[in-house]
Amino acid sequence: PEEETFQSNLLQAACYFTTVSNYKSDPTGLMFNERKYNLPVRVDDWDIPYQTKQIDSRNTMIFAPTGAGKSFLLNHILRQSVETGYSITLVDLGGTGELFPYLYPEKTAYIKYQEGKPIGINPFLVRSAEDLTANKIQTLAEFNFILWKKDKEPQDFERVSMYKLLQHYYENHNGIFSFKTFYNHIKGHKNILSDIEIDSKFFDRDEFLHVTSEYAKGMFDFLLEDQEQSYYLSDKQVVIFDL
Repeated sequence: PEEETFQSNLLQAACYFTTVSNYKSDPTGLMFNERKYNLPVRVDDWDIPYQTKQIDSRNTMIFAPTGAGKSFLLNHILRQSVETGYSITLVDLGGTGELFPYLYPEKTAYIKYQEGKPIGINPFLVRSAEDLTANKIQTLAEFNFILWKKDKEPQDFERVSMYKLLQHYYENHNGIFSFKTFYNHIKGHKNILSDIEIDSKFFDRDEFLHVTSEYAKGMFDFLLEDQEQSYYLSDKQVVIFDL
């Protein structure tokens, strides 16, 4: 009642709120249990602020000491989000999402680094020629430059050369598309630069083959193992990168 209200500081108000106030469900949101009677209550952390453009995305941060229940809470939020139909990308540092491949095996792609095993994704995979868009070519070119140039920024003429090499690869390669087969495509065609009218000063073929050989036939070749991938990441509702 209004006549029983009074002003207080935030710490005191928070203490009173959890024991004497009445919880009310929001029109939309996730289900939680209220603290007084342990009854279900719907809490809106994102929906209305997102709809009214107060926020641009449904991001959150959870702060709590060890053992306070961060992973339990996050799994609770993620599970309801999946059931509601949201698409989720989770970069996981503590194994929080390791249960999702068991809960939602058809909806989840779980990607985890393990020594000696493929990383589990194949960025070169395409369903058909329609998938080979300009954006796809640019993405693959940047992927190749990460393997080749590391932290160095490639030149514009190198980017254009890489685009042409990727197009030539997809137009002429038969079989599994992967980094290894792309590497072997360039290595096996000694005159590939002249064939697609790229001056050697615009693309150092020998340097590319030498530096990236560790991912094609060197100590890191297991990461990009030449294999057919049984799923496309774009088909998955939940993608979890376990670091």
